[in-house]
Amino acid sequence: MDNTKIEFKNTILLDFGNWCKSKDLEPTNSLFIDYLENRNVITELTIKRFVVVAKYPIVLEEHLGIKRAAVYALEDEFLIPESTIRVYLKRFQQFFKPKKQIEPNY
Repeated sequence: MDNTKIEFKNTILLDFGNWCKSKDLEPTNSLFIDYLENRNVITELTIKRFVVVAKYPIVLEEHLGIKRAAVYALEDEFLIPESTIRVYLKRFQQFFKPKKQIEPNY
C-alpha cells in the first residue's frame, strides 16, 4: 500500500475518533458512514448510485429476471427516476464492482 493510502487511513480514523469524542458517541460502523458523508468523503449522489447498483441484482431476482420490473421497483423504493436508474446501472456497475480480495495492511 502506498504512503498516501496509509496516511489517509490513519488520518480518517483519528479524525473519526475525535469526531465521536466531541459528540460523546461510541464509534460504530453506522456512525462512520455518517461521518464520511458529513465530511463530504462520500456524497449523497454516490450513496444513491451505490445503493441502486448493489440492490439491482437482488431486485432483479425477485422480479424473475425481468429488467423493466426490477428498474420500476427500484424507482418506487428510492424515488429515483427510471431513466436515472438505467444510467446508474449502465455507467456504475463496473465502477462499484469489488476489486480483488481486500487484504488488511496495518
